[in-house]
Amino acid sequence: QYSKIVEIDSNAFITLRRLRVLLLDFNELNKISNFSSQFTSMTSFAISSNKIEILDENIFNFVNNINRFSIQKNIIKKIEKKAFSNFQLIRVINLLENNIEDLEPGLFSNMISLSNLELGYNEIR
Repeated sequence: QYSKIVEIDSNAFITLRRLRVLLLDFNELNKISNFSSQFTSMTSFAISSNKIEILDENIFNFVNNINRFSIQKNIIKKIEKKAFSNFQLIRVINLLENNIEDLEPGLFSNMISLSNLELGYNEIR
């Protein structure tokens, strides 16, 4: 946190397979890289207060056991339809204070455990 990280090499965390919590808040990241596919044990991922504009399809195809995801205070305009397709056990998604205008139908439909979806302070029509 607070490190002004601009980019993360795809092999940066290669040896941390058991990592459960990753906090990348308050940096300068503009995308979530494929480094995230290395974390099969992750339960919590926070990447708030960065410069992320889009959540690509299947970027989180590794996280079938994540239960908390926070990406508030970015500049997200678009969330592709399958961005969260593997978030079946997620309980909390925090998307507060972005620039989201539209949400694809069915975007959250596979999330059987979702109990808290935070979408405030966006541009949703």
